[in-house]
Amino acid sequence: MFIRTRRGVAAAGVAALALAMAAPAAFAEDNAPMSASGAAFEAEAKELLTDEAEGVHGVTTDGAGNVIVFADEEKPELEGKPNVEVKVIEGGFESFATTDVVGGAGYLAVNPDNGSAAHCSIGFSAWNPDGEPAILSAGHCTDDGALSGALTTRPATEPAGGGAPDNSEVETTGVLGELAASQFGGPGNVPGDEFTADETFVDISAYDVTNPVLDLLPEVTDWTTVEDLSQSTTPVKSVGEARVGEAVSKSGRTTGFSTGTVEGHGFALINGRVVSGFAVEGMTSSDAAPGDSGGAMIQGTTAVGLLSGGAPTPEGDLFVWGADLQNGLAQIPGYSVALDIDEPVMVTPADGGSVAQGSQIRGTGPAGRTLEVGIGGQNSGEVIEVAIDGNGNWSFPAPPAPGTYTIALTATDGGFNRSETVVYSIEVVLGAPAITSPADGSSVVDEVTAISGTGQPGALITLGGDAEGEATVGADGTWTVNVDLGIGAHTVTAVQTVDGEASPEVSSTFAVIPAAPVVTSPEHGVDYTKAPTVARGTGIDGAQIMVYLNGEHVGTTTVAGGEWSVELPEGLAAGDYDLRVVQTVNGQTNATNVSFGVLVAAAAPAPTGGLPATGAGVLLPLVLGGLALTAAGTAVAVRRRGRDEATLA
Repeated sequence: MFIRTRRGVAAAGVAALALAMAAPAAFAEDNAPMSASGAAFEAEAKELLTDEAEGVHGVTTDGAGNVIVFADEEKPELEGKPNVEVKVIEGGFESFATTDVVGGAGYLAVNPDNGSAAHCSIGFSAWNPDGEPAILSAGHCTDDGALSGALTTRPATEPAGGGAPDNSEVETTGVLGELAASQFGGPGNVPGDEFTADETFVDISAYDVTNPVLDLLPEVTDWTTVEDLSQSTTPVKSVGEARVGEAVSKSGRTTGFSTGTVEGHGFALINGRVVSGFAVEGMTSSDAAPGDSGGAMIQGTTAVGLLSGGAPTPEGDLFVWGADLQNGLAQIPGYSVALDIDEPVMVTPADGGSVAQGSQIRGTGPAGRTLEVGIGGQNSGEVIEVAIDGNGNWSFPAPPAPGTYTIALTATDGGFNRSETVVYSIEVVLGAPAITSPADGSSVVDEVTAISGTGQPGALITLGGDAEGEATVGADGTWTVNVDLGIGAHTVTAVQTVDGEASPEVSSTFAVIPAAPVVTSPEHGVDYTKAPTVARGTGIDGAQIMVYLNGEHVGTTTVAGGEWSVELPEGLAAGDYDLRVVQTVNGQTNATNVSFGVLVAAAAPAPTGGLPATGAGVLLPLVLGGLALTAAGTAVAVRRRGRDEATLA
């Protein structure tokens, strides 16, 4: 006996639901607009559903914040309130379960003491607190717990399957289970005239399935394949709130599968007991009838309720009341709806393909769930758990040892719900080693004296390409081979071998570049009162030197005797300059940047006429000679940037 997620023999309905009550609106006093107070709504609902408000059978709120009152006649005193609408039904809501009623996938609730019975519908497959199979249905189907046994029935003999409408042809086929929990109305089955309108008033029952041959499915039948109801179903993948204004479908053993629209959330009196839930319009008496009680109510693949009751309108339509499943489950702790969990898929490698040891195995699965991974083969019996991210992706590392493995994948919600297990076969092969230094795409100055990396401990590493050598991977998984690689572009390959099996090849391409050239003149950060005319410095003998001034090429030379020089343009104007010197060896370059400035020199004013007779004529040659010496001195004066004083070079 188990619940499975694959098509099979159907003795039960489908998965689960969790339904949160919408925030109810409140009736306002003095015809003022209604508020959205949950407490106020509950108080008003309690008032309306007591004997003091005769003829009121249900109160809900819709998605627009309106209050809808179900009554057996017009209520002018209520319709005069803003945001209040009265809908007339005849005779109040009656449960869809009597001794002659069937529903859902159909079962017979029986009293083992006196043989009395009631036809009802299975709502959803479920789990009991111990993780054993159970079914959920309506609480009123149990006659307050008196009908403690349940029998399965043959679908073809139910009214929805073509059997007699009076249930005279219904055949039982075996034991279903035993009643484990039931509530109709408030806790302890408190009736509607003693309630406080809140979410603890429900209509739910749970039977623990005791028949080991039953195969319960988290699916809802549409009753189109009577001989095997499991052949045409909707999987239940989640539990959620009934969305107001959207379509909702029900499945029951009397009228089969039908669809209406959720009118609003609230409370209703079902056979005189309060049930929290939601109203559904758009159905007729051929869409829901006695025997459908407890049947599944779903929106898409989301379980939202259990069919509780219905009431006809004067026009011949039918309002159906769905018991909020989430509220019901809260009153029977430990029970949960069985869900259909999608199977995970391994994307890479393909089934039967190969993957390098330690590299990632990747795939997809239901978003937000957990992946259980069973790894078999090569003395491995490991089971690990992997998170499936919000985009439905997962990954985990391949086993470290080469060999053939089976990979068994199961998605789970962390509870009792599990997908079908899918099994793949993979071949784990010896992975390539890694070259960690020099890293692929890197540059190293002057020379490379060693190649280093990681691999499988004990493996033999063999280098190729622009370097040769061997090393054994140490216990810590690292290896080093000494080499001598000078300036130039290099590619080095590595292969590791274990027990005669060679791995794929890995490579690293890198550059050994020359040291940056040295610029001795002009000096970096110096302002000159007389523009420099030559750039000079030191470098590697034979290297090509190219000089750029403010981005413009000004000269090329070759280093000789460790030195180089390039003339700069004459007559540099005052301003700031950037000098870039590039040294090239074997096609590899390195550069040095220098910034300097040229200052404006003060020019002496030109004479305008004869000198006055001051008696200084004899001294004039000496004075001019002194000025010339002074000018010569200031021509080599420099000012360090960032300082206020000038210093002599």
